[in-house]
Amino acid sequence: MHAYWYSDWESWKSQLKQIHERTGRPIWITEMNYGANWTGWPGSNTDGNDANYAIHKQHFAPIIDGLEATDYIERYAAYNAVQDCRRVWLGGNKLTPSGKYYAEKNSGLAFNSGKGFTPKQPDMHNPSSLVVTWNDVDNTTNFSFYEPNGEYNRSMVIEKKVGDKWVEIDTPFQKEIPASYSISKEGLAFGDTYRIHIVTLNGVNRYSNEATCFRTIDKVGDVVVANGKEYYIGKNIITNGEFNDGLTDWNDATAKPASQPGFQVVPFGGAEGDKDAYLQSWMHTGATGEGSLARNFTIEKGCKYYFGVMTKNNTGSYQKLSLSADGTAETKTVSTLTDCGKWQKQTAIFDSEDFTNLILRYRWLGSKAQFDKFYLAPVYDSREAALAADNGSAEDVPNNEATDVDYSYLSTPGAKIQNPSFAAADGWNGKAGTVKDGDQKTATKLGKTCWNAWWSGHSASEGDAATLEINQTVKAVESGYYRAQCKAATFHYCLSDQHAFISSASDKAVSPQLSWHYMDVPDVRADQAFQTLTTDSIFINEGEEFTIGFASSKTNAIDNAWRKYATTDSKGDKSEGWWCATDFSLLYLPAYLRTSEANKWETLCLPYNAEPTKNIKAYAVTGRNEAATLVVLSPVEKLEAGRPYIYINDDADAIFLESGTKLVQPLAAENGMAGFFKNTVKKGCYILVDGTWQMVTAASVNIGNNHAYIKDLMAIPVVVIPADAITLPVAADPTGINGIYTNAANADAFTLGGIKAAKTMRGIVIKNGKKQIK
Repeated sequence: MHAYWYSDWESWKSQLKQIHERTGRPIWITEMNYGANWTGWPGSNTDGNDANYAIHKQHFAPIIDGLEATDYIERYAAYNAVQDCRRVWLGGNKLTPSGKYYAEKNSGLAFNSGKGFTPKQPDMHNPSSLVVTWNDVDNTTNFSFYEPNGEYNRSMVIEKKVGDKWVEIDTPFQKEIPASYSISKEGLAFGDTYRIHIVTLNGVNRYSNEATCFRTIDKVGDVVVANGKEYYIGKNIITNGEFNDGLTDWNDATAKPASQPGFQVVPFGGAEGDKDAYLQSWMHTGATGEGSLARNFTIEKGCKYYFGVMTKNNTGSYQKLSLSADGTAETKTVSTLTDCGKWQKQTAIFDSEDFTNLILRYRWLGSKAQFDKFYLAPVYDSREAALAADNGSAEDVPNNEATDVDYSYLSTPGAKIQNPSFAAADGWNGKAGTVKDGDQKTATKLGKTCWNAWWSGHSASEGDAATLEINQTVKAVESGYYRAQCKAATFHYCLSDQHAFISSASDKAVSPQLSWHYMDVPDVRADQAFQTLTTDSIFINEGEEFTIGFASSKTNAIDNAWRKYATTDSKGDKSEGWWCATDFSLLYLPAYLRTSEANKWETLCLPYNAEPTKNIKAYAVTGRNEAATLVVLSPVEKLEAGRPYIYINDDADAIFLESGTKLVQPLAAENGMAGFFKNTVKKGCYILVDGTWQMVTAASVNIGNNHAYIKDLMAIPVVVIPADAITLPVAADPTGINGIYTNAANADAFTLGGIKAAKTMRGIVIKNGKKQIK
């Protein structure tokens, strides 16, 4: 080892002791010095002078003494080529003070039998997991395997089987540590069989499993080899052999369609990777079990056939393809699968002889077997014959992938969710459902922190009376449409009605029900298990509290549909309906709501760009007549932030969708019109009352927030008014407007935000132009 610690002996001693105890071996220090050019130095410079040489010896001599006194230090050597201040030799016979001390030190015997160490060869193992695949694109053979011995091998080669012998075809570069290998070779043939051959340090030959070069996907016209002869495969007669259509056309051993709890189609992780579906088995049953696979095929007499399937984690104990005299009993087996722990192609080429029935019977699947890419086809002597016989392939056509709803137009609101990804449970109301038992707490699943809501022993018959829920109360900073979004997951066949929700005092929206149930599928990742769920939107007013959360019940659950992976005696536990949820967020579309009378003219000025909804007709003031008794309105489709507008609506509730950047202040008055967000209207201005512009004669009046008014009637440009123009009259005799009110005792009340108040509302309202407390 090297040692350039810029520290004194006690620190050196501590670090050397740690190294010795960790390795259990004596130490040789092949290079050392008191620091180096990349460390500090106690003097003012690093020149080679008497002062620096003295400093160096002050620190270096105790290190030499310490090394001499340490029984597990067998060798040490000072390194000279660092900085001048740290040199021990100056050339020729000239030494620095440190060099002289080092040279004159009388070292004891280096070897200490009590600290001796004899290396032992570790246990040697065979190379494993050899898979050999063919790439049709560039005609290469790809080898992947694991080698466990590293530098303890004398040699490692790839061998090909030729007749009864094995011939070396490549010598891969060996890594010093146990490692996985991935190697591509050109010039090899499809269908050949290979193995990895190593010779260990003690001369023992060790071999990997044998693997035949296969292609993951078979197609019409592909070449296969049997007994040294090439054949070409025809069209696949197995429908839905890649499981892109779920479990369609597949049966269990009870002669019923394959289904839960025995089988599940997983839409990712198949032989081709992330977007490839495969069949997952969850039970371990025999000849008549719902966890066994059964399927019959009709074939032609006297023909040669090819069969291929990708398998993983199958036990290989009873997975057979057989010719059958009656379509029920196995007369002659033509394919028996072997056990394999990773995706591997298993193939067979056979003669149909005098049979027309071929039966597939896969039993005792260990509650873990996986299958993909079933292919059964006649073979031909030429590619041309195979292609000619293909008059319409039965190969799978993948379903269109579902796409997530695009909510990109929504923005993040000011409303804040506490602990949205459950770093802690603070802010959340846990165990909010009717069921309080089970395991309901924060947890980490597939690397994601989440809320885990698990139960067992609750029957599906309990329906919506048994619920799991978590929720949090949030306050809206601004009004608008809100959606709740989160990620959720559960185990296979544990689906019921799991959903996200958002609710206010007057409205509630829920997400589509959870449909992903892959959290316990082997090798699953978080992005494959956690489904993003988004609720519909509800309108929430500024300052209003609302609730978001996630919930489920036993509705739609099927008792004991779930079975534990690779557990052959699993019977289920009635956990269906449980879930994990995390990554809560709010999607927000700014909107403004005003409640007034239907078909009543209103003014408006908003801090955002806005677009009217439903039956709202919006207008801008564009002119007046010369007598200033009529104001002309022109229709607009969109409202610009900070500008004044007039509108009329068929309904009492008028909603405007907002967008863009929020203005702090409205735009300056233009052509006599002005608007405000929060303000009063001063004397001499005109406000709209019951469809008529009336002058304010009081010092000021409060007409609510987000309104418009005529600031200077005469500044509105005079225009020629067409006969079909929309106009609003200007009152000829000002009546001294002090506020918006009526003499009637049942006059409408408004909130401080200018919204018509419900009759049951409590708090401060504006009525007859004055603030009141209800």
